[in-house]
Amino acid sequence: MRTNHIHFFICLILIACEPDNRKINCSDKSIIIYSVDSIEYYSDCVELLKLSDNDTLSNNDLNFSFPKLQEIRLEKTRLEKPECVIAQIGKIKKLTTLFLDFRGTKNIPKNLSEIRNVTNIAIFVDSMSQIGFKFKDMSQLTSLHIEAGIFDSEESLRGLTQLKEFGLNADIKQLPETIFEMNNLEKLNLSFNKDLSNIPEEISKLKQLKLIEIYNTALVDMEWETLKKDKESTIFKEIKAKCNNCIIKSNINWNRIESIYREKGSEIFPEYKNVNYLFNKAKSAIFPIHRAKGLEQELAALFNNTDNTKNKHAKIIDGIRPLLLCSYDLTQNTPSKH
Repeated sequence: MRTNHIHFFICLILIACEPDNRKINCSDKSIIIYSVDSIEYYSDCVELLKLSDNDTLSNNDLNFSFPKLQEIRLEKTRLEKPECVIAQIGKIKKLTTLFLDFRGTKNIPKNLSEIRNVTNIAIFVDSMSQIGFKFKDMSQLTSLHIEAGIFDSEESLRGLTQLKEFGLNADIKQLPETIFEMNNLEKLNLSFNKDLSNIPEEISKLKQLKLIEIYNTALVDMEWETLKKDKESTIFKEIKAKCNNCIIKSNINWNRIESIYREKGSEIFPEYKNVNYLFNKAKSAIFPIHRAKGLEQELAALFNNTDNTKNKHAKIIDGIRPLLLCSYDLTQNTPSKH
């Protein structure tokens, strides 16, 4: 009995003294981290760091070399001592994409402009006046997206001639003049500025512009109202003319979707009479009553040309929100297995 006790205590001592080997060996698979607690163990392998909502990140959490880390997304993560955290981020050599949330803080640390390797930045602020530096100092920057509660200053946007992509969601009603200084801009994202109702003639100054995204703006509603009155003259066509025939991407107005069923309901769900009615009634015991053809035709007409290019079919990946599609087997009255 005493021998068993000795063996037991020896095992406890061995376990207690065993070195911590929880830091994993890297494999060929890319690794994404969603928790601060996992950073230490995956620091040699992680390629994307995307923390959970309302998490807190300190500079000590980033005190590793991160040889493979390319992307950090902290949309709803609180930074403990932001200046120190940004200083640590600046040491990550392979980092190219950085999303930071400064909502609830007084000012954005100026040392953010000292980061030299990041080419794609997205920041979330309460107001534009929080930004106390100019992004033009980040000469390597090619993509910038800003989400602000209040657009009360555009000083930080002056001189951004190196940008190829720019996004601004700040509840603006008109485009700031600084956008027209972005000579090399290829993509402009103005989505979710719900009161934006005009793209001015000055947009023609952007000779390299290929794409404008205007999801969930007043322009979408205006397009629908114009379409109802005159199908040949639309708001989107006017914008295309101003921006050297660039592509316009937008969502579909809910009223427009509703109108499909109101106007095309008889084609989507055709009414069967007499012999056809009896035949389809009997067939419905095994097959669906209506064919999908009518609905497919209307959806094809609605979505296949949403970006104003010919022979371009819309795909699920084109959605502005993640989609989960559930299917149902109408013949077996069970959820589909595919």
